[in-house]
Amino acid sequence: MANPEHLEILKRGVKECNQWRKDNPDVKPDLERADLGDADLRGAYLGGANLELANFERTNLEGANLERANLKGANLFRANLEGAYLGEAFLGGTILVGANLFRANFYRAILGGANLEGANLFNANLEEANLEGANLEGANISGTILEDKSWV
Repeated sequence: MANPEHLEILKRGVKECNQWRKDNPDVKPDLERADLGDADLRGAYLGGANLELANFERTNLEGANLERANLKGANLFRANLEGAYLGEAFLGGTILVGANLFRANFYRAILGGANLEGANLFNANLEEANLEGANLEGANISGTILEDKSWV
């Protein structure tokens, strides 16, 4: 269950939440099972947060920082994660059906068993990401970086 204090801080707005994170760098927000559907969380700093089983359906997370966040089983159906940073995030079993992941960065993220059906991954970075068992049916993967080619 989400920490009520952490949820209240986020609901006050991204600017206040980001400032709170800056002032409390050792605190990892616990938003497990939080209902944040349809929220405007553009530019939110949720790095390292526990977002397991949270609902982000149709949420705007454009440019958000979700580095090392735990999004296990989260619902990101039709969410906007354009330009979001999800480096080393755990997205096992996450629902990303129809999500906008244009230019999202999933460097070393774990997407095992995630459902990305119909997602827009145009120009996304999936370098060193674990996609084992992920569903990419109907996803737009044009221009997607799938592996490190720096050695070529």
